[in-house]
Amino acid sequence: MKSYQVYQCSIQLRDRTIFGILIKPLKKLNCPAAIICHGFAGSYQDNLNYALDLAENGIASFSFDFCGGSLMSRSSKKTTEMSVMTELQDLKDTLKALKTVPFIDDKHIYLLGESQGGLVCALAAAQLKKDIKALILLYPAFNIPDNARSEYRYKVAIPVQFGLWGTPLGRCYYQDIYDLHVFQTINQYTGPVMIFHGDKDELVNISYSIQAKQCYHHAKVNIIENVGHGFYGQTSQKVSKMIVEFIKDLTKA
Repeated sequence: MKSYQVYQCSIQLRDRTIFGILIKPLKKLNCPAAIICHGFAGSYQDNLNYALDLAENGIASFSFDFCGGSLMSRSSKKTTEMSVMTELQDLKDTLKALKTVPFIDDKHIYLLGESQGGLVCALAAAQLKKDIKALILLYPAFNIPDNARSEYRYKVAIPVQFGLWGTPLGRCYYQDIYDLHVFQTINQYTGPVMIFHGDKDELVNISYSIQAKQCYHHAKVNIIENVGHGFYGQTSQKVSKMIVEFIKDLTKA
């Protein structure tokens, strides 16, 4: 028998709609909650294994599609309108909406993001600070601004439209973060940070997470040996268990 309820939700905003799945543990009020952010070209479904494990342990979650986040997104907007900064606004609006849910403990809201979603979570925490109890980052793509500057020597050289791994993108994707210096920005968040990163990651070198640990005030990097970009099978199960324990320990504090 399930120990949680699953709700399909849409956050209606003036210029867009954000679709997601809200999971509530049964018979529990004042729940801690995690907002789960997918990576580049992903969807709300990508991390539901973490969401269900959280629910089994009395922790609510909201996993959602970024607007224009992928070709399969159930939120509004096109992929050519998406950037890290538009996703940052989506996350901030999602947090604002989640804080109004009656059974959510707004003093214990966590951000859990993978890859590009990890970068978005880190930027959101830097702005929202005390609204976020802790950050959980899976192979966070702190290298995206460096990739933009490496690919295009000048901002004006970014084309109106281009593709990345089969996903059409607009100029805003790289233009919006071209001048961003990640580590000088994310260190504005002073709460607990838990990072997970595979040592064989070829898309985001593990050195980015190690550098993040140095700039954060309270961070731990869990290095997953012989694993690349993305966690699956037993690795995912192991990481999920550690995430649950991390949140439970902080909720007790």
